[in-house]
Amino acid sequence: MFTRFRHRRFDRAKTVVDSSTQLVQWMIDGHRGDVAEVIQRVAHMVKVPA
Repeated sequence: MFTRFRHRRFDRAKTVVDSSTQLVQWMIDGHRGDVAEVIQRVAHMVKVPA
């Protein structure tokens, strides 16, 4: 059961974590990345059923 859950959710959760980490790193570095694009991409991905 967990294996099926993990296969459905792992990539999705990893994308959320990686994107959040990227945003924080940009803040730390003072980099002006495209924050809105990252947020929009993740929001679009998570609203699609897994």
